[in-house]
Amino acid sequence: MTDEQILSLLKNIEPLSLLSKFELQKILSFCEEIQITENKSILKMGKPWPGIYFIVQGQVIFICEISGKSVAYNKLSTNQSFGSLTSDAASDFSVYGGAPL
Repeated sequence: MTDEQILSLLKNIEPLSLLSKFELQKILSFCEEIQITENKSILKMGKPWPGIYFIVQGQVIFICEISGKSVAYNKLSTNQSFGSLTSDAASDFSVYGGAPL
């Protein structure tokens, strides 16, 4: 995906839609594009979450453990984001790639 395509997609994600093109380009300079297949782990429960993730296409599924069983907790899809600005944040759930939309 080209930088212009990514910038176009980032403009649709709140609160990034409020930023200028120059500000979005600065953010893009820190971004890394990753592609995740269905059921592939993105973040593990109890582990630090290094940064914010923007979903430019597709969906992710949040999984938590309840009584030893994996349970789908939440789904996020295109134009949504998740994560933390602090590198030491850990979560009570894991995040996996979801089926394509």
